[in-house]
Amino acid sequence: MNAPVHPVLFGQRAALGLYWLSILAFAVYIYVGGQARGAAPEWLAYWCVLLVGLAAVPKMPLAGVCSYVAFAYGMSSNAPELNIMLSMRVLDLVSAMLLVGWALAERAGVGNTVRWNYLTWIGGFLLTWIVVCLAAALLKGVPYGTFLRHDPSNFWQAAVLFGVTRSAVKTRTDCAWLAGALATTVLGRAVLQGMPGVYLESYVATLLVISAPIALLGMFAVTGRAMQVVFGTAAVVMVGALALTQNRAAAVAFGSVLLFLLWQQRRTAIGKWLAVMVLLAVVAALLVPNRYTDRFKAVVNPAQVHATASLDRSTANERLQLWSAGLQMAMHQPLVGVGPGNYPAMLGLYEPGKGMLAAHSNYVQMLAETGFLGLVLYLAFFGGTMVALGLVRRGAREPWQQRMAQMLQLALLAYLVGGIFNSRHDFALAYLLAGWAMAMQELNHESHP
Repeated sequence: MNAPVHPVLFGQRAALGLYWLSILAFAVYIYVGGQARGAAPEWLAYWCVLLVGLAAVPKMPLAGVCSYVAFAYGMSSNAPELNIMLSMRVLDLVSAMLLVGWALAERAGVGNTVRWNYLTWIGGFLLTWIVVCLAAALLKGVPYGTFLRHDPSNFWQAAVLFGVTRSAVKTRTDCAWLAGALATTVLGRAVLQGMPGVYLESYVATLLVISAPIALLGMFAVTGRAMQVVFGTAAVVMVGALALTQNRAAAVAFGSVLLFLLWQQRRTAIGKWLAVMVLLAVVAALLVPNRYTDRFKAVVNPAQVHATASLDRSTANERLQLWSAGLQMAMHQPLVGVGPGNYPAMLGLYEPGKGMLAAHSNYVQMLAETGFLGLVLYLAFFGGTMVALGLVRRGAREPWQQRMAQMLQLALLAYLVGGIFNSRHDFALAYLLAGWAMAMQELNHESHP
């Protein structure tokens, strides 16, 4: 006589079957919809292959996080397929499938037990307030999602990435896999765009300056010498590619990372680190093209006449205009702002003649779109994450935990400093890093029972 099937087990199997059928339907939607919109066959194949990672989420949630990273950051900013993917809401659907798969994994006891600490509460309040601001804008008749690349649903994706990453990263090996996925994706994108494609391209510059410390994190996460060399080489290549972008915001972010690293080491072998910093400065002075430094000089010296001088001055002046418009929006709507994703649509009311542009600042855009409370919650969330990583770095017993917490701090610092000059407030990768930081707290907690 056959043994009876436990109803919970049967329910889990049925749920898995439905989940995998949904993945198959998603693949059909991507292929048929993308083909109808003119997407290249190689990109259709790329998207469908990435769904394998989503299919593995109920058994290995981290695979879905890596899949999202490849979906979101593996394409050139100028590729028409990127707009096709965004218009089809592929990233929203990837996030939905990731969330469902994660729920199945949690039901089966695969993920970490998530402890609610102050950062989780702040993140929850931030997301809730964003929803409130969005609802307030909709009630006033403001159209939803008028600027595709800063769609309000980006915050939904960010929330999913934060929660799943926090639960999925459980071991040192998980850290290595996630670092490898991010480094491979970003380097692949840079290679795909080529030298002309990365030149003056701010999005890939943002990815490079954030991912270089993550590649070093991977170097500390792995134990084999060969893989350490691979990760270390990847970090060096990223810094070289960053120089090719000649992006000023990324250069300021990278300089801040180096200064913060020096400050962190101020009490330990400071002479050695100072020597390293001086050497880096000399190498940078020799290798960085004059055109890069000329871009900074043009801001303060009207006499500069290099090839991009006019562009350099106009973009600096335009940022001041965009920031001024954002402050005016916040003063007119100090409580709930103009609503998430609505800054570009409202810009023309405050700066006549301007097209659909982002604020070119995380902080101005959060202030304009979610009011003063939204900005405070945003600052508290990422500031608290930096503090939490500092506590992990100082309290960890294992050197690899200290170094990985340090590299996460540097990656987040690069994001926060670069965000002064670029609108990456809804950048899902930053919230993924925050979830990773919470996972590092859990790892540290387990080593200090």
